[in-house]
Order: sequence, then structure tokens, then C-alpha cells
Amino acid sequence: VSWIYYRKAEKPKRLAYEIRSNSRMISTARDERKNLQVIYNGARVKNPNLTVVRVANIGKQDIVTEDFRNSPIKIRFDSSLVLSVTPSDQQNPRITGQLAEIPGSNAVGVMPDHLKSNEWFDVRIVTDGDPIEPEIEARVVGETHPIMATDVVLRQRRIIVTTTISAVI
Repeated sequence: VSWIYYRKAEKPKRLAYEIRSNSRMISTARDERKNLQVIYNGARVKNPNLTVVRVANIGKQDIVTEDFRNSPIKIRFDSSLVLSVTPSDQQNPRITGQLAEIPGSNAVGVMPDHLKSNEWFDVRIVTDGDPIEPEIEARVVGETHPIMATDVVLRQRRIIVTTTISAVI
């Protein structure tokens, strides 16, 4: 019983991410793609892909910009060039922050201003290259574990179920 109270008293900061989508924007046979030309901002794109990443605060404390110590959440694609990054969706319309593509590179930086416990936001990234899953890294002050891949939706459902069960008991 005392262990349960100890665990409930812990207030860790935890970030998690989920790859919501990672697919080619043009899905035709390779031979057909040779005859197709895609232009993005005036430049020819050979293999455009769309990746949507959801970032969530699954901890019990809010996470603010200062918690990142000027080191944003990094989303890196090994063999793809980042063409654009835009916000896609968010749980709370008041979530703001900074999105920065590093021009001519394969990385994106994301730094939310204030992410409350159990809040999430999505980032849409267009790349040119193979549709590979990105590497994501981040650490925040007071976090007990590095950012982890998880099914954010399932985590939120568990929180709702747990809260409902606690309210019933």
C-alpha cells in the first residue's frame, strides 16, 4: 500500500512520440515515376514523403520551454532531405511553440512553449528520399527517461479509464 502512495506522489516529466503517418506522397510503380515530375518551391523532388509525428507530455508535470535548455526535440531523417515542417493538429488550440527546419538538412527542431500534462501536438514533415522512420531525441529538465515511442492514444485511454475507476472507487 505504501508503494502505491509513493508512486502516486511521484511527478515525473515524460515526453513520448508516435509516428502517425509515414508514407510516399506518390505511390506509383518506379517506372511510372520516371515520367512524372514533381516541383516543390521551384525545385524538382524525386520521392516526396509525408511524415506526421505526434509529441505528447505523458508525465504528471507541465513542460515549458525552459525545460529543454535550448535543445529542442530533434526529428532526424537519415537519408531524406527535409522540405517543410508545419503544425498539423493539437489537442489544445492554445499550444504554441517553434518549429524549425534546418535548411538543406535532414533534421527538424521542435520546441513547445508550454505542454501541459497529457497534452499533445502533431507535426507534419515533407521530405524527399526514402520513406524511413525518423529518429527522435529529446530530454527535458527533471525527466526521468528520454523521449520514448509509444501509442499516445492508448496511453490517454488508460489515463481516462484509470481516472474513471478511481472516481468510482
